Amino acid sequence: MTILSQIPVWVYPLFILLLLLGMRARRERHVPVWLVYMLPLIGLLTLRSLAAMPNPGLAWPVAAVCFFIGIRVGKSAQAGFLIARQGNRLHLRGENLTLITVMGLFCLNFAGGMARGIAPDLAGSVEFVVIMAGLLGGLAGLFPGRALYTLNAA
Repeated sequence: MTILSQIPVWVYPLFILLLLLGMRARRERHVPVWLVYMLPLIGLLTLRSLAAMPNPGLAWPVAAVCFFIGIRVGKSAQAGFLIARQGNRLHLRGENLTLITVMGLFCLNFAGGMARGIAPDLAGSVEFVVIMAGLLGGLAGLFPGRALYTLNAA
């Protein structure tokens, strides 16, 4: 029970907010364009975890490569999600990628913090750093890719 007592209070409402955001995205919807442009800010959560990694000289390059891969994947995915753009409004299909992305970023950040606190040797291993940085970078790149596709959509 000591692990749960060490979780900051703000983590619980953030989890609920991200879960609701992801669940809402599973339905077809009309959203303002600015919402898609603001979603890349969620990826900023990764910066905190990358900066806290014991081997940032390895973590940042791995994350950067995976970030650009994520941008390409996000652009391709958004092409399938965007039904229509009418001025400053988007008509989007329901999709699971938003839920997977926000919850993946949340869980990876949480797991990284927990590993640094409970098992610092594991958190400092090359394998852990490469896997975490790669996943964080790739997921963080999805939202900018989706925003870029939306920006260029007629």
